[in-house]
Amino acid sequence: MFADAMNTVYDLIPDPLRSTLLLRLFGLAKIRFLFLSRPVVEVATRDRCVVRIPLNFWTKNHLGSMYMGVLAMGADVAGGLLAVLAAQEKKAKVIPIFKDFKADFLRRADGDVRFVCEDGAAIYDMIDRVLETGRRQNLKVDISGMVGDIEAAHFTLTLSVKPGR
Repeated sequence: MFADAMNTVYDLIPDPLRSTLLLRLFGLAKIRFLFLSRPVVEVATRDRCVVRIPLNFWTKNHLGSMYMGVLAMGADVAGGLLAVLAAQEKKAKVIPIFKDFKADFLRRADGDVRFVCEDGAAIYDMIDRVLETGRRQNLKVDISGMVGDIEAAHFTLTLSVKPGR
């Protein structure tokens, strides 16, 4: 009965807020700095994910711009969240990791950064292939780090997903 009540409450929370809460709880439990960075999921659909990390005391370097490590973490979260959401929707046990990472820092990230990944459809297709074949699949995903309307960084990560146990 308690589980049914919790599921009802869970379903009442609008999606971006629900994804933000789950991301922060994951950060609190597993990756403390992710929690301290206070990420906000602005959009989480089958096609697109947008995660904003505010420029604050924890994320700002000595020059007043966002730490390179925080930028890398934001790219990881934007791409990884799409894989997690796809797996949840398909009720699939998979293990997503990033196999490699390429970053181009185009300008100083001197404000809140929105990490935008629009490869959701390809990620959903990859999860289907993993479930069909039972083998690891790899996919290059692109993430843009935007400060306002200007791209401050561009990331290309190889998402590697294998069936879970």
